[in-house]
This record gives sequence, structure tokens and C-alpha cells, in this order.
Amino acid sequence: MDIKCSYISCKKSASFVCHCSDTTIIACSKHFKAHINSSPELIHNPESVFKPLSPILKTETTRALKKTLQNFTESISVLTETLQCLNKAGNFLVKGLSKRKKICKKYIQGLVESNEFPILSTERYRLSDDVTLKDIEKEMKNVTSGLEVEDLKFEAYKLVNIIDSLSLAENIESDIEDDKDKWPYLDNKLYFFEDNTKSLVEFDPISCKSKVKPIEISEDQGHLAAICEIPGGKVFTSGGFSDSYRENSYIIDLKTNTSETLPRIRPRMRACATYLNQNIYLFGGWFNNSTCFCDRIDLDNKIVVSISNLPSNIGNTSAVAINDKILISGASNFLQIYNTKDDNYSIVSKGLTFGTDNLLIQDKNRVILLTKPNIFVCDMNNLENWINISSGAQFESTTSKPVIRGRMAYFVDMNMNIYQFNLDTFVLKKMPRFNS
Repeated sequence: MDIKCSYISCKKSASFVCHCSDTTIIACSKHFKAHINSSPELIHNPESVFKPLSPILKTETTRALKKTLQNFTESISVLTETLQCLNKAGNFLVKGLSKRKKICKKYIQGLVESNEFPILSTERYRLSDDVTLKDIEKEMKNVTSGLEVEDLKFEAYKLVNIIDSLSLAENIESDIEDDKDKWPYLDNKLYFFEDNTKSLVEFDPISCKSKVKPIEISEDQGHLAAICEIPGGKVFTSGGFSDSYRENSYIIDLKTNTSETLPRIRPRMRACATYLNQNIYLFGGWFNNSTCFCDRIDLDNKIVVSISNLPSNIGNTSAVAINDKILISGASNFLQIYNTKDDNYSIVSKGLTFGTDNLLIQDKNRVILLTKPNIFVCDMNNLENWINISSGAQFESTTSKPVIRGRMAYFVDMNMNIYQFNLDTFVLKKMPRFNS
């Protein structure tokens, strides 16, 4: 069922559900914005109407929907054929009833006008014209007999059986394990290096505890490096700064705590790493100044490919993958989307104002832009319409990939401060200081 905006006379599909009061608000983007403006005293917690699925559940749901579609198609065919047969038998019965209706009228007219009723005598020598009740009953049976009702009864019975046996909806396999709190491209745990060490910190968002892993790596690591999880229980890290720029990039095996050095990637800091389809993307960042150069790391072939530069020098970049595109935010109001197939950029919104520190968070089917001090939110399918949902957020520069568990997102800043961000209330809280 298509979920419509609940505002009177609005026929648009709903984009958000808001539980900010006793009355749940279901609205399109336009009316949700009007709702926010009309009730500034409430704490708004918009939730997207459309929910994305994990790859496993997406595959199974697609299979179930295709099977359900096939069931609909087959059911329509069977029902159409049965209804045609039912209609044919019904028409035949109607014709028989109409014929007998005319006979009844004729008999009534004969009785009224001349007091005569047709009796077909079966006796060879009938001694009297007297009519008995038995004669009447016999003739009445002749009037009503001969009606072909069996075909109609059969088709009707068949129709009822078809309707009763319809099993249109295909069940989703119940044994599929799907972590509803986890969404592709979001990391499982938070990883960062202690500044100027080879110690990798692993923060578990479930226990909210950290542990340190000493990594076999060729050089001490810095802060504000591009770092993210990649498939196979590994972590990618590149660049960063500690007294000087770190010029190497590595893949770290979390099982063995060892590292593999990758081909040289242009050094930078203040740029996040974004994994998508066996590639890692780096946009802009900072190398003595803000930069515009961008790179793609092909993990299958372990090669580095230069991709189109950003339209201008942009530091403090954050990014989230949306299908085959990547939404990028950066210092001084930069917000554009990169098309991985066409290798180009396009503006998604010009109306947002924010400073240097920013972080994009993908919350299922919506995107949150956490800036200092404002917080913006939009539907993932409508990136042009951002709503300023809150203000007062305070955090330092970050290249962290947010980790989501339940309705909380976690990230770390340049000073190793870990933050907890409530996706419903938009409250940002600094966690207890990490100590190795």
C-alpha cells in the first residue's frame, strides 16, 4: 500500500513519520517542514517511511516478491477463466429462467381472463374435465423443470475453492539472519590509531568499551587519517598527520594484527575513506592546505586510480555511499554527489550553511549531516530537501566512519574523543575519555 501524506488534500507519498507528540505525524517532505516550523517547541524525531534492507534480506525479499507476482499472474489467469465459465453457465440459467417467467405470466393471464390452465392429459380416455391438485402440481413441475443449474453450481463451487486456496503472499525465509541495526557501508566497530603510535584502538558500540591492538606496521600512525573497515575482517588506513604527513597506506588484518602496505596514495589528512563495491574512495582533504585531488583504491587488483578532482579545494570531507553514488560534504557548505559510473560531481543542495567540522551519518533511509553547530536531515531519495532539525552540536574535526547500534551512532574526533549521537533526539554526548 502506498503510504500517503496525512495532510488534508495532499496526494503526495509520505516521506517522514514523526513521533514528537501523542499524535503521530505522517507527512511528505513539504508538510513535514511545515510541521517543524509550526511546532518549534517539540523535539522532532523524524523517521523515514521507506526502510532500506541489508543485502541478504534484499535478495530474499526480491525473491519472495517475484514469487508473489507470479502467484498474482497465475491467479488472475485461473480466476478469469473460471469467471468466464461461470458467466456462461449463469447466462444460460438466466435465459431458462426468463423463458419460464414468460410462461408463468402467460398462465396467470389465462387464469385471469378465461379461467383456463393448460393441463396435458396422459390418460387415453379421460372421463371428466375436472382438474385436480395433482394435475396442477404436475404441470408446475413441468414449468420449473429442465433448468441447467449443475454447470453453474460446479463453476461457483470451483470459484469458491480457488478463492479459499489462494496463497498470494510468499513468506520470507525465517532462518535468514539479518542484523537490523546494521546497514551496508557502516562499520561494525570504531577503529582509530593512538597518535604517533602503532596501537590500533577498537571501540565496541555494544559494550561501549575499547581495547588496544598492537599492529605490525612499518611506521607510527597519526590522527585524522582516512580509515574504514573492509570485507574480510580488515581495516584500511591511509595518510594522517603526527609531526608530519603520513605517506603510506595499509590494509590491516584484525585477526593477525598484521599489515599489508599498499601502493603509494597521495598523502593527506582530514578526508574520510568510503568503501563501495571493492573500492575505497578518498575525496579532497588537507595537505599543507585544502586539496581537491581524489583517489580510488581498487582492492581486487591493489592499484590506485586518480579520479576527477573536486570542483574546488575542500578539506574535512565526509561521505556516505548511496547506491552507485557517493554523497560528499566538506568545509564551508560543500555538499555534492559523486557518480562512480560517470566520474563526475553534481550539486545536491545550495541552501545549507555550515562551517569546517562536519560528518555525514546514514540512518537507514535518511541522511543526517552533523555540523557545528547545526544538524540537518533529509530523505535519502530527496537530497535536495534538507531540514535544519537542531543546533548546538559541539565536536572537533573527524574523519571517522560512524558506527550505528540501535538508535545510537558513534564516532571519534582528532583528539580521540568518542561521541554518542542519538538518532531520534539528535542529542550529541561525549563518552568517557578513552585511556589506553
